[in-house]
Amino acid sequence: MRKKKNLRKQWYQKLCERDGERCRVCNKMPPEVYLEIDHVDGNKNNNAKDGGNYQLLCRTDNRKKNPRGKAVRKVFINNEINADDEQMSPEMRQNRRAEAAFRHWLYEKIKAHGRYPVKDAIFAGAERVQCSPYAIRTSYLPKMVSSEGMYVMFDDSEAKQKMLMFRSAAMIGVDAGMIELPVDEGEEDDATTGL
Repeated sequence: MRKKKNLRKQWYQKLCERDGERCRVCNKMPPEVYLEIDHVDGNKNNNAKDGGNYQLLCRTDNRKKNPRGKAVRKVFINNEINADDEQMSPEMRQNRRAEAAFRHWLYEKIKAHGRYPVKDAIFAGAERVQCSPYAIRTSYLPKMVSSEGMYVMFDDSEAKQKMLMFRSAAMIGVDAGMIELPVDEGEEDDATTGL
């Protein structure tokens, strides 16, 4: 059972980085809602190793998509706009979408390069997802490099700049021996606050 919980936590973190920590339907984020891992095709046995069949849904939208009991399943469109989303201010809606897009963009960059400069993450990311560099520097990145985040920030003495990389190889499905963190455990706390 413990192995299943650890696997769920790893997939949850991967999906948060890929799609943002939000419901794919209503865009609500924790702690407002509890997110569950859903099988896109509804087949609980279709567990593709790349996670392509997984998405995060809030409990309410997951129950709408996958009704319990004898209820007839309805076709559920992932891009459906929830009424709550319509009631949000345009700024809140844009911020929610920008954070999800930034998380996905940064995940792909670090997956491709192994590490990525913080400065480029802030400014290139802001340009890519059309948001303020201030939002990335003060809101998105601090969450992503926190103790629960998927990334670690460290000083690269060779490049003479702060860099980001995955906290754990297990989060991206890579053999743990392939990635080494260049910071000591004692330095990790300082590295996460160095934005």
